[in-house]
This record gives sequence, C-alpha cells and structure tokens, in this order.
Amino acid sequence: MRHKLSILLAALVLLGCQKESQPVPVHEYTPQEQAKEHLLQSFSPFVERLEPESIDNIKDFLLDYSKVDIDKDGYVRYRLIRKGLTLITIKFRPGIPDSRIEAYFYGGVSMKGTVAPTLTFDWKKWDDNWDIDVYDGDESVAKLGLGPFFYTNENDTWLVPVPVFIFPDETSYSISVLVFTDAFITYLLENVISTE
Repeated sequence: MRHKLSILLAALVLLGCQKESQPVPVHEYTPQEQAKEHLLQSFSPFVERLEPESIDNIKDFLLDYSKVDIDKDGYVRYRLIRKGLTLITIKFRPGIPDSRIEAYFYGGVSMKGTVAPTLTFDWKKWDDNWDIDVYDGDESVAKLGLGPFFYTNENDTWLVPVPVFIFPDETSYSISVLVFTDAFITYLLENVISTE
C-alpha cells in the first residue's frame, strides 16, 4: 500500500511540474497614464542637460548661462544656454488684461498660455491668475499649477510653492522632484520668498 501511495504522489508531483505556470497579468497603462509617463520621459532630457546636481550657486549659474533679448514678434525672450544647447526659452509679451507667455524646454515639452497680473503674496491664488497648458510635442496633456513643497534644512522646515503638472484626472506631478536642488531652494528662500 505504501508503495502504491508513493507512486501516486510521485505521479502527482510530476504532473504538477509539467503544468505550465500562469503568467502574472501585466497592468496595461490607460491612455492618461501613458500621457503622464511620456511627459516625464520628454522632460527628462532637459533635466539631464541642466545637471541640477552640479549647481552650487544659482545666482552665478543664471548670470553665466542666461541671455535676454526682444524677438521679432515683440516678445521679451529669456534663454538658458549651456554647453551650446538652448535648454529653456521663455517668451513673454505684456498685455492688458492678460500677458502671453510661452516656454520651450529641451526635449520637447512646452507651455503656452496667459498670465494676469496679481499683487498678492498668497501663492495659492497665483495659479488662479494664469491659464497655461503643458504640451508634450504638439499634444496638450496637462495644466501648469502650483503645489506645496516642504523643504527642510538643519534648522527649519519651509513651505515653498513649486510648479506642478495638473492632469485632466486631477492628479498632479511636482516638477521639483526632477529639478530642484538645495542650492535652488536656498536661493528661492533667501531672494524670492522672503519672510521678512
């Protein structure tokens, strides 16, 4: 009886080993998830060429690599040029009630829209005064907004407003994760977002 039971168990084990394993189902990205992923991939070449980890002094960096002029369409044009590549072009044309702004990033991401002047220091109201679409190539995939970023140094924690991509499903992705360095945050805190 034991011999027959052993043969039966061995046969079951062999049958179990020969059974094909079932593949793990792969989550297919929705069109919205694909658009988000592609936008981040398109933004990555800009971040790689910018080399934010190498920026020690943001003021010196901007002085060394920035150019400002007026283009043929009457826009004030800012360009960040590093190692022979134009990494950012920002074009601004003042207007009433709204000013026009366009930004082009190395890699194919661009932003276009309008900005209304505002004098408030409440950053939560700033993105109520602009309507800026984010494009991945020719396709509008998100809006530009602001979101909170908590920066902590050895002494304090600061709330700094940072640009975010806001997608149609109301999720957002902070650009700070890719671009902001300690030097940049410190520069913002000391020179732009003064608490004094």
